[in-house]
Amino acid sequence: MHYPLIAKQVGESIVKQRDSSCFTQERFALSSLVDRTYLHKVENGRVNVTLRILCRIARCLRISVYELICVGNI
Repeated sequence: MHYPLIAKQVGESIVKQRDSSCFTQERFALSSLVDRTYLHKVENGRVNVTLRILCRIARCLRISVYELICVGNI
């Protein structure tokens, strides 16, 4: 699968999970210890997010990394 599509799908998954947890992007960035501007790029599929950051995001959302990355056709 093409990398930008994967990054976009993972970013959309993060946004969906974050919204369902009632986090604003700023509050979520503080809670997950991820810089807000970097989180914005991740959510928009503009960066190759690291596993370490995905783990922080998943932990904050109280879900597994698997749940974040196994969306659609990934």
